Amino acid sequence: MRFLLLMLVLAAGSLSLPAIAQKKGQTKAAQAGAKDAYRYQITIHGLRDTTCFLAYHMGDKQYLADTAKVDGNGKMVFTGRETLDGGIYMVVLPNRKYFEIIVNEPSFSVETDTGRLTEDVKFSGSKENAVFNDYIQYVAKRGAEINGLATQLKAAKDNKPEAERLRKEIKDKEDALADYRRQLADKHPGTFIATLLRALTDPKRPEPPLAKNGRPDSAYKFYDNRAHYFDNIDFSDARLLRTPILHGKVKYYMDNLTVPEPDSINKSTNVVLDKAAASNKEVFRYLLWMLSNTYETSPYMGMDAVFVHLAKRYYLSGRADWIDSSTRKKIADRVKILDPLLIGKAAPRLIMRDTTGMPISLHEVAAKNKYTIVVFYDPNCGHCQKEVPEINDHFYKDYKAKGVEMIAACAERNPKDWKQFVRKHKLSCINTFDTDTVVDFRNYWDVYSFPVIYVIDKERKIIGKRVPADKLGQFIDETEKIRKRL
Repeated sequence: MRFLLLMLVLAAGSLSLPAIAQKKGQTKAAQAGAKDAYRYQITIHGLRDTTCFLAYHMGDKQYLADTAKVDGNGKMVFTGRETLDGGIYMVVLPNRKYFEIIVNEPSFSVETDTGRLTEDVKFSGSKENAVFNDYIQYVAKRGAEINGLATQLKAAKDNKPEAERLRKEIKDKEDALADYRRQLADKHPGTFIATLLRALTDPKRPEPPLAKNGRPDSAYKFYDNRAHYFDNIDFSDARLLRTPILHGKVKYYMDNLTVPEPDSINKSTNVVLDKAAASNKEVFRYLLWMLSNTYETSPYMGMDAVFVHLAKRYYLSGRADWIDSSTRKKIADRVKILDPLLIGKAAPRLIMRDTTGMPISLHEVAAKNKYTIVVFYDPNCGHCQKEVPEINDHFYKDYKAKGVEMIAACAERNPKDWKQFVRKHKLSCINTFDTDTVVDFRNYWDVYSFPVIYVIDKERKIIGKRVPADKLGQFIDETEKIRKRL
């Protein structure tokens, strides 16, 4: 049921207007007297003397395309001298309620009512929207039936025969809806609505072979589904960008059909981006931005390896030829910092001095312990004042006997503040300071905020980075379990 009710959900709802970003374009004053490139007349009975908005989807966000004044009879006209890019657009009312239309024709008329925005919609002069509206009405009915069955299924979870019957009935209705989509798409070849309907429909695949237990082979089905997941997506059609569909399909592929570890994710990004690059530059550009942004800002540890992969393969190789030299340099500089710090790579050398002035080498400490925790901190940082003592008192003291050492590396340049911090909090771990001012914390350890925590193993490899302070114990315990199984 992944995309079963997608179009139904999208067809009517409410938007938070501040979330709709402004699109650069011509003002109404600039458009005055010019020949209209588009003209959409909308009449909404029950609405009067106000302003409505025309917005469009771009991935998982919405952007403002135009505004129109509503007269005393509920009539408004969206016009402009620049053609609107095709896609699914939203007519947004002042109360943030909206209904959707397909923009792919220069002009048409729409009539509806405030009380039944989608149910009473009527289009004139638009083949695309007439088909779209028929589909919406069909899905509304079928969706209500499936939702009802799903509610019954939830209530019948302890009644296996009834639950099985309900699952079959739901599947039959889902299959019928998929067949309806296919038939409707085939009936209107060459239209954008056909492209949309195909994109919403999973490819028809043969039944999987039977496994040893006599049941359909679920592993075969998973891999077959993944291999053919994009068969119905037309990557050459940039209009799909201005719908939630392409963004949603790619996100599902990455989140649900890809093993959540960097090597597998890298391969999946290659599949998506190589398809896009071979089909349409605008689609390629958007998806590269989407995936780069997703993994550069991911809250999950180790996903910076995906960003580095994307940067090297696409941005720095010249395939993303739309970026300027300044942007390319910024990306290259970021990769230069991140690449040596990826999970599994040898930790950079780090030599600082302890409170007695003796040099302390991270590599030497790591070689003597199962795990070495390095905490980069600033004694004047509020988070550090709370978290560093907690790590020392509630983690280090418990885990030292388990082969864990800890280096508290002060990244601030004032030795007086450092020594006061160590004394005040009675830190019992190895306390170090860059007395010789030779450590480039930002460029060699990616330290731009505090505290930053790394976990190094006995082979001096980075096995954890930016681990939350309160998760250190859990991280070490899970790592031990995994290593014992290997």
